[in-house]
Amino acid sequence: MTKRKITIIIGLVVFAGSIILFNILASGPAEEEQLISNNITAVGVPVIVAKPSSINSKIHFTGRVIPKDRLELFAEVSGILENGEKPFKSGTTFNKGDVLMRIDDREQKQAVLTQKSQFQSLLAQTLADISLDYANEYDAWSNYVSEMDINNDLKSLPTSENRSFNLFINGRGINASYYAIKQNEVRLSKHTIIAPYDGVLTESTIDSGTLVRANQRVGEFIKTGSYEIEASINADERFFIRVGDIVQILIEGSNSLILSAKIDRINSKIDPTTQTLLIYLEIKGDNILSGQYVSGNITGRSFDNAQKIASKSLVRNDKVFLSKNSIATIHPIKVLVTGSDSIIVQGLELGDLIIDEFRDAAFEGTKVVPLKN
Repeated sequence: MTKRKITIIIGLVVFAGSIILFNILASGPAEEEQLISNNITAVGVPVIVAKPSSINSKIHFTGRVIPKDRLELFAEVSGILENGEKPFKSGTTFNKGDVLMRIDDREQKQAVLTQKSQFQSLLAQTLADISLDYANEYDAWSNYVSEMDINNDLKSLPTSENRSFNLFINGRGINASYYAIKQNEVRLSKHTIIAPYDGVLTESTIDSGTLVRANQRVGEFIKTGSYEIEASINADERFFIRVGDIVQILIEGSNSLILSAKIDRINSKIDPTTQTLLIYLEIKGDNILSGQYVSGNITGRSFDNAQKIASKSLVRNDKVFLSKNSIATIHPIKVLVTGSDSIIVQGLELGDLIIDEFRDAAFEGTKVVPLKN
């Protein structure tokens, strides 16, 4: 067989194979089924049958566990941080009333004692004049001086309705000295920080024996056993929740730990960037730690005669396409709740065929063939 004949035979085989392949592809299902009837093309579209009923909206959220009671610790005075009954270290637990930290107060304490001694001397010198000029006031002030203990905080000064006497006391500088001492007593008390509740020191930025400077941040203290969840929801969903609603939440990383939480607060400020709103849920439990991420669903409002459809079916924000007599017909609806991939709407009748895919408004009037979705 000549080379030319072999080439002709191969060409015929390739040609015949091309025809067979074309017929197979033409007979297979197209991406979008089309039927030809009376020279009019009908487009196959997926539909769902409307079955309006009562629907409870679900608001999905994710959030982060944060302590409900938290203190950022700052030193208001300067000095050396002393060793306490418990170390000032992250992770140390304290009971209510325990000393969280103590700064060396010896210098301040001596200064206050000096002021109190001078004040006591001033009162003793004044008593002689009081006994002569204001005898009716003498007993009260004499008792005050005799009961005065410079090692304890000063008690309130005796009061009088005698205006002349009050001016006399003020003129001797007694009031000014008293308030100066009270100011320094308050400053002295700031050398010791007391735990206001049972909790744990979650952060420490300074070690014992080092110098603490005034207004220096030294750590963070949180209350144990009392937490809340900070979560965000779409601003439009705020109408479907209220303070006191009970929510089931799932701890991230755990497929079994489901806890109940209660909506405690709803912020009234919307984030202009994300159009979301912060809500806070109160939660309690021994297995919860600050910083954990959680997710959950809030049962929102119940809607009657409502239908859940895919978000992609929506046209111009308030319409859908229905297949009526095999014609795509635009139909107005009322959107009740918007979700990430589905929406709840009203305005549909039982049996309506909703075209369940995105179509722009120009699709109206197109001949369609409903397909099972």
